[in-house]
This record gives sequence, structure tokens and C-alpha cells, in this order.
Amino acid sequence: MDLLISADKKEIAAFAAANKLYVALGYFDGVHRGHQALLDMTREGAAAAGGQPCVLLLEPHPAKVLRGNEALRNLTTLNEKIALIRRQGPFQIFLQRFDAAFAGILPRDFVRIYLVELLRARGVFCGFNYTFGRQGQGQWADLAYWGGVYGFEARKVPPVYQGTRLISSTAIRQLIEVGETEAARRMLGHPQVYSGYGDGAAGDGWGRETGLTAMSVALAPDMIWPADGVYGGLAWIGEGPSRRALVKVDRRPGGGREAQTPAFEGERASSFFEGERASSFEVGLSGYDGDLNGKKISVILTDPLTDPTRAPGALPALAAEREVTVWDKEAAERAAAALAAALGRDGQPPAEWFV
Repeated sequence: MDLLISADKKEIAAFAAANKLYVALGYFDGVHRGHQALLDMTREGAAAAGGQPCVLLLEPHPAKVLRGNEALRNLTTLNEKIALIRRQGPFQIFLQRFDAAFAGILPRDFVRIYLVELLRARGVFCGFNYTFGRQGQGQWADLAYWGGVYGFEARKVPPVYQGTRLISSTAIRQLIEVGETEAARRMLGHPQVYSGYGDGAAGDGWGRETGLTAMSVALAPDMIWPADGVYGGLAWIGEGPSRRALVKVDRRPGGGREAQTPAFEGERASSFFEGERASSFEVGLSGYDGDLNGKKISVILTDPLTDPTRAPGALPALAAEREVTVWDKEAAERAAAALAAALGRDGQPPAEWFV
């Protein structure tokens, strides 16, 4: 059976009429370990009943509609999210645009219109703190109640912790924004991947000073950014082998290529170029002398490198104020080698990193 990625209500309704659907609910930003537990529960529930595991995936994040585009930065693009969900199993993906009209639906009407009439759900699965309907009025107890009324099974996944800290998309964003890349990776259960396009030579010539091929990389404007600083990393050009990299993040406004943003077009999730300029960060590659301009570059970061010019315990300098040195190049090489060993990769990343 071909797997669906659809926002078309007629197509979704036809599929639901022919199959027994077990549906996971959420936004799934980052598809972290808590999400993975929810997807596992959904897949196992569907398999036990001979049904189809599905995700009703909201897009964009409700906060963007309710509080504006600057309210939230995403861990993953729509296409990356779908690929990571599919990594957990053969999920049908049903896309629901979250807009003002959808935000105003009463909880009971969400259940009736979407879960019962559209999806004919046999089972519905959600996180322990999932809310739905107008102003998030619907909670787990309401979903369980309506499941009893309409005859579907309702189950919730318990919270998942990293040590004593609850795993959530919000917690992961907070870690990334202060440069705790490794801690974020442990919560995610996979690396955070930054993907963009080569967009002109790095701004201050540090590539020439260090002997690296350095390029500014344009990222989607609504993606989460790491803290300012200098990082080691692993980089891929297109779908080629991994290369050790040095990455300078200073959040300067980018110029050049416009950002790819997920959209609903007909029956399939797609991407298109919108008019909003992307920011960019700078990536330096060792042993590469080709032209990176316009090429797809994917990067995984280490934790920030220590600034050798500052006293122990001092706050790191802003990347824009920091001179990148040969010391940084050597430290980045060591950090990237340790990252590659930790990931256990053979130089070729999973296919879902290249969506």
C-alpha cells in the first residue's frame, strides 16, 4: 500500500472509509523522544487491530497563528518532520492547516468533525498534556469521554524524561538557543540538522586565514538558531559523504537566496520559495575546493568551541566579535571526529536528512 501525505479532505475521507485508522495527534516539532513514544504506541495499537497508523499533523504551529510568526522557531521543517515520523513506521500523514477558523472550533466539534466524521478513527493517541479546540479547552479527559460516546479508543502516552528534565519541544529549543547542542540531541533522540543553501563567501575572510573553504549558508527564517559562537560540525554537500566542518554563528541578516517554506498545494505537502529573506550562518570545510554557492548544505553541530582568548569562566564573545583562528580549525576537527564517533555514522547520513 502506498503511504499518503495528504491535505485533501476527499482523499482522506476515501482512505478512512476503506481502512481502520489509529490516529496520533500533535504538531511533532523535532519528533523528539516523547513524540517517538507516542508514535510507537500508535503503531503498536494499529498493528494489534489490523489497522493503519496515521498522524493528523497540524501546520503551522498554533502559536504562529495565535501570537504571530515571531512567537516560535521550529526545530524541523514540515518535510523533515514527515520524514522523521516515517522513520518510526509506515504512517499515513494527514495535514490540517491551523488557521483562525480551525482555532475557533469547540473541542466537541473537533472530535465530531475530524476524528469521527472525517477519519472514522478506531483509536486516538495523544501526549499526556495535549489540548485541542478553542483556546485549548479540550484535554485528555475530554478526549477519553468523547471516545466513549463515539466508540473509539483513546490513549495517552506518559511523560518522557531525560534524567529529571521533561522532554518537550520547548525544552529542546531552550537548550539549542544557549548552545547545549549535545543535551538537545539526547532529548531529540537524533541530531538537530541545519539545512540551507550556499549563499556567498563568508563575511570576514576567516576561510582564507584558516585554509578552509568558507561559505555563508541561508537557512529558513522560521527555524531555531543555535547560540552565537564557533562550533565544530559534520557537513554534507547534497547527498555526498560527510566532511568535518567549522561553523560560525552570528545571526547576521542574510542576503541572497530566499527561504523554503512548507505549503499546502493540492493533495501533497510541498515547498516553495516565499519572499522573506533568510538569515545565514557560515560553514568552513576542510579539503574541499569546489564552489558551494547555491548548493544544498546540511550541518550537525557540536557544542560551541571554547574561546582561547578569554579567561576561564568568562562569557563567550559574540561570534561577530570573535576572530576565527587556526586553533579553532584544529579544535573543530577534534570535536567533529568525536561527534562522528558518537553518532556511529560511516560518513553517510540517514536519507531523511535530505528532504
